[in-house]
Amino acid sequence: MNLSDINPSKKLKEAIDMLGLKIQVYANGEMPSSAKSDVFIQISNNGSLRTNSSQFGFLEQTLLLCIYVKLSSTDIKNTAKETMYLSKIETLIGSVLVLDSYTFQFDKLNIFGDAKNISSGYSTKLVNIKTTIKK
Repeated sequence: MNLSDINPSKKLKEAIDMLGLKIQVYANGEMPSSAKSDVFIQISNNGSLRTNSSQFGFLEQTLLLCIYVKLSSTDIKNTAKETMYLSKIETLIGSVLVLDSYTFQFDKLNIFGDAKNISSGYSTKLVNIKTTIKK
């Protein structure tokens, strides 16, 4: 595997797509600035790609998975919908998800947070995913 082939965001997107969720998933900054759906997921890097050994055999990276849910007309969060999608992601990853040479698990030191942005019209659930790549 060449460095140019390493793309944990894309691999996690593939895993979510295989789950069969009927939700748009964006990775690697491909999210459009307009025409977004009521619910979507964005996956981005949350830190740099790093090696945990001197032989460059294993790489690690934390990904930030953001679940966006459109606010109601009165700017109220739809916590039921947020919880439903978060639970589906939790089911997908479980304790550990292995896909090809990638291993995904929740970052137990910094699992998730949430926010509401009235100007964008979305609430978010933020989930840190620890990724290990066997090179």
